[in-house]
Amino acid sequence: MCPKTCRGECGQTTPPTGGCNFVCPSYSGLFPHPKDCTKWVHCDHFIPHVKDCPATLHFNPTLKVCDWPDRAGCTSGEHESCVIPTEPVPTGTPSTPDPNCTCECCHIPHTEDCTSYYYCDVNRNKTFHTCSQGLVFNPEMGTCVFADEYPQCVTEKPPVCECDCHYPSNICSEYYICNNRVPEKKECPSGLLWNQEKKSCDLPGNVQCNTPSK
Repeated sequence: MCPKTCRGECGQTTPPTGGCNFVCPSYSGLFPHPKDCTKWVHCDHFIPHVKDCPATLHFNPTLKVCDWPDRAGCTSGEHESCVIPTEPVPTGTPSTPDPNCTCECCHIPHTEDCTSYYYCDVNRNKTFHTCSQGLVFNPEMGTCVFADEYPQCVTEKPPVCECDCHYPSNICSEYYICNNRVPEKKECPSGLLWNQEKKSCDLPGNVQCNTPSK
């Protein structure tokens, strides 16, 4: 049988740097570059492909996307070894694969919100993520980029947090929760919409929303 693979290309590929001959820790996945914060490694069929983040952005190993350096938490350095860092293996029973995940260990764009994206893991489980403020998701590169590099994206201005509470989004299935007066965008479970009156996700029939839902 053919091994599982992450299909599709995302981001510009560059030759290996620092004299490293990388060995992929798994047959597929997105990993931080051990020696360069502005690069990341896309493993496909156990073959490593080194990719570049736009300009001065760093790879965020938690979100598996390019991010602002102060949020990425990069620990790479030129004096580090050539071993690709890995993350702990998740425990528990895998959830049911999402039908929208047509690839593994990859990013797919949000259908309505160009500042958000989904990460499909090796079991094709989908998790919701957002780009940091000032960045948008470029589906061709498969990562977050500077907003002026993808002008097709019209962004929504986040709310001003007057308390640690909830605010609605222009996207019916999304909402903001304020933590220490900082707004964080969240998404309701599939099929539900945000009900600002109840301050919770609700059935579509109970919600009045002027924008189309997913």
